[in-house]
Amino acid sequence: MSKLKVLFLATDPYAADGTPLRIPEDVRQIRERVLRVARARVEFDFCLAAQPGDLIQGLRDDRPDVVHFSCHGEADGLHLTAADGWGAHRVPAAALADLVKTYPGDIRLVVLNACHSYAQAKELAGIVGCAIGTRIAIPDDAAITFGASFYRAVARGLSVRAAFETARAEVGVHHPGVEIGHELVVRRDVDAASLVLVPRGMGRWGRSMARTGAAAAALAGVLLGADVIRPSPPQPPLPVVCESGATPPPRKLATSAEPAPAGGRRAAPADDLEAAVSLCRAGNYDAALPLFERAARAGEPEAMAYAGILLMGGHGARADTQRAIDWIEKARDRRNARGMNALGEARERGDGVPRSLHLAQHWYRAAAEEKGFAPAMRNLGRLYRAEGRYEEALHWFRKAAGGGSADAMADVGRLYEEGRVGPPDGVRALAWYREPARRGLAHGMYSVGRAYQDGIGVGRDLVQAREWYEKAARAGSPDAMNSMGLLYLQGWGVRKSRRRAIYWFRLGERAGSALAAANLDALD
Repeated sequence: MSKLKVLFLATDPYAADGTPLRIPEDVRQIRERVLRVARARVEFDFCLAAQPGDLIQGLRDDRPDVVHFSCHGEADGLHLTAADGWGAHRVPAAALADLVKTYPGDIRLVVLNACHSYAQAKELAGIVGCAIGTRIAIPDDAAITFGASFYRAVARGLSVRAAFETARAEVGVHHPGVEIGHELVVRRDVDAASLVLVPRGMGRWGRSMARTGAAAAALAGVLLGADVIRPSPPQPPLPVVCESGATPPPRKLATSAEPAPAGGRRAAPADDLEAAVSLCRAGNYDAALPLFERAARAGEPEAMAYAGILLMGGHGARADTQRAIDWIEKARDRRNARGMNALGEARERGDGVPRSLHLAQHWYRAAAEEKGFAPAMRNLGRLYRAEGRYEEALHWFRKAAGGGSADAMADVGRLYEEGRVGPPDGVRALAWYREPARRGLAHGMYSVGRAYQDGIGVGRDLVQAREWYEKAARAGSPDAMNSMGLLYLQGWGVRKSRRRAIYWFRLGERAGSALAAANLDALD
């Protein structure tokens, strides 16, 4: 799985003339708070005492996803170290913009963690889509806190918008009284709330989530193309849908990858496939993977897709991206819907294949239009939403919802809530949130809880908000766990309790919520 590449340019050419920037502390916090726990997902190229040549070489040769500046700044330029290693070299804002246009590579975000850099961020956002700058002079400590918190949240799989808000919140908690000057600038066709730089997969974060039953069930839902499969109370097994859309008749399930006893019948590929799906629902990926691969070798396209998805994330084995892509492409070649959708996701992330949103959209559309595969329809909707094409996003979210995707129902509600397809309509949004909530799905229950907390389409009712948040949290929603912690911390709809707040924040942190982790840090 490809890493997020961050070109981190830091310098202080004025260190000898006054109070120096705390560049070593800046780097230390990134190493301690981000790389220590997410080294497999994020790669930082630290360039200290950065000179103009370092900037040019980094953009030209490294093809970073994110370019970060930690230095002095002013409205019309940044200050790097001069080429001779002594003194300052001012890089004009226009020159930096021209350089980024010349070497755009794969840049999706530029972070200017420097004073008075908002105007430059605005210009750069027009080129790469997103940028972060500051309208004011920012204290060094606040800049350091912001950077470490932002990348920690990004590494946990939060969107750029959510990571930015998390970092601003941490600055406010750790540095009370300091004006928070960071601003996120986004091009009109980019949705920062949907822009995820490090998708949540089965890196360290995913493995830590899988330690709890609810989180393991949520992960099983992702693998199986469902939204959430809850582990308790016991539920009847969900049907495995064939490419034709028909549901195969029930079979007696195999429970092990071991060969049949002497004289017994070896399990048919379809038996292996169904047994492996059942093991996935139980969170037993190490036992499921060999069954999927055995069925795949016997020619089952659906098993090929599942095997690739498991191997892409390292379920039951060390992540093997090339082997994963091999299986996914075999499934694609058989025009298997899950395989085409998985290849689209790999193309979108750049996992094992060159990153290409055009090809991602191609394979999502193939799975959606040829096979009516609801997860692919939702993925198409996500891409259109990220491009600001909200009517087309609504079309595909509705089709995915009609195909059974409860997460797509919540996506439709969000478009109505935010006024992306007309005036904001909280009543209509809540109606869309209620259906996945009625099905007991975490995302829907969390959205209903948020509607009651904020008065979206219904009167504000903190008691109802707590009830829905708790249901969502127990179904595995990290966001709901964080919200439960906030309710107890503030005493909203519950008796105020710091101990209970910490309990829920800890659960949220383990499940991957950067907001819960930030709130927990603030209470320590």
